[in-house]
Amino acid sequence: MIMGSLRNLRIGPWMSLGAPVE
Repeated sequence: MIMGSLRNLRIGPWMSLGAPVE
C-alpha cells in the first residue's frame, strides 16, 4: 500500500476508512 505516502502526507481520510495509517 501507499503507507510511505500517507505517512508523509499524514492525512486523515484514511482514518475514516479505518486503514492502518499508523
